[in-house]
Amino acid sequence: MTVLYADDDNEDLALFEEAIKEIDPSINCLLVNTGRKVLEILKTGLSPDLVFLDVYMPEMDGLTCLIEIKENEEYYNTRVILLTVSPYLVNKEKIRGLATELWTKPNNYEDLLKILNRTLSVKT
Repeated sequence: MTVLYADDDNEDLALFEEAIKEIDPSINCLLVNTGRKVLEILKTGLSPDLVFLDVYMPEMDGLTCLIEIKENEEYYNTRVILLTVSPYLVNKEKIRGLATELWTKPNNYEDLLKILNRTLSVKT
């Protein structure tokens, strides 16, 4: 399984990777800091099983990246989860119909582990 996570916060990236490795060390965890880098990785032909996108990032935010992923027939079925500190600030109308999930970022490592464990146990 390959998981791709984009977030401009290095601490969030490190915690995410640590949690993934704790859950299953065989998971290939790719970390990038912009939505643009996610698209670059997808264009190489790599097809991650799951993509996590922080909503607010510089250069290309998660919502813009999500729209570009879903507009491409090749990546349309890729499971994408948007992460945000405050779901109230996200324009939910824009993500409606894009076959994605919107999560509030967990406040601590234990909650991150629980939510990732649940998510990764679901077949993608």
